[in-house]
Amino acid sequence: MGYLEKMSGAGRVMESLTEMADSQQVPSSNPNEQSSGMRNELFRRTFQSEEVSSACEKIAHEFQLTLREFELLFHLSLYGFSNKELASVLVISEKTVKNHIANVQRKTNTKSTRELMSLVINRK
Repeated sequence: MGYLEKMSGAGRVMESLTEMADSQQVPSSNPNEQSSGMRNELFRRTFQSEEVSSACEKIAHEFQLTLREFELLFHLSLYGFSNKELASVLVISEKTVKNHIANVQRKTNTKSTRELMSLVINRK
């Protein structure tokens, strides 16, 4: 079983992708075109989610990240969330987010979240 499958909020990822696709406003007077545009957006985001998940799983395995560190890395990589947003999504404090980021950076030998994101991109 992969990290994403073990995530406590794995179901929330798909729910949020569906909600985001449903909320996308595709400029068209034709409802079928609008529906098609939303499906395309959902497919794009789902595909992107799978790519990011795969890259984060590789990193988590290679650097022995905890499940929570994996969750943080996944949400940071996929959505570019701020510390405050990560805290809200993961239902933890901002200080705990900062601690997790510091731990991930220490384990991966990166000095910034930008460098950490580069690591994820290069693992795709």
